[in-house]
Amino acid sequence: EVEVGGQKVVAILDTGSFDILVSSEHCDDCRDPPYDPNASSTFRAAANASELTVHTFGSGPTYSKRGYEQVRIGPYEVDNQTFYQIVRHNITAMNKSGSFNAIVGIGP
Repeated sequence: EVEVGGQKVVAILDTGSFDILVSSEHCDDCRDPPYDPNASSTFRAAANASELTVHTFGSGPTYSKRGYEQVRIGPYEVDNQTFYQIVRHNITAMNKSGSFNAIVGIGP
């Protein structure tokens, strides 16, 4: 079980990356329910919050905004974890009818 800012997300683990990415309310083509920073008391925007970061995966790219949030994976919880809110992507499995709405990088 994965929670970002107290909101449950359906995540896949990715051994080829290091970052945490979640579908955001700003993404029109992302699987519901999206992460909503306004529903979190622990969200903190990055200084360059409007700047988009591109993450490229084997299944396609994501375009996201960086922020900081409380993240819980199972019994482990971290405050002020860097994460990315996806605003656009080209990954079919993350579409409205997709199977997940978050990617958790656990790279080497």
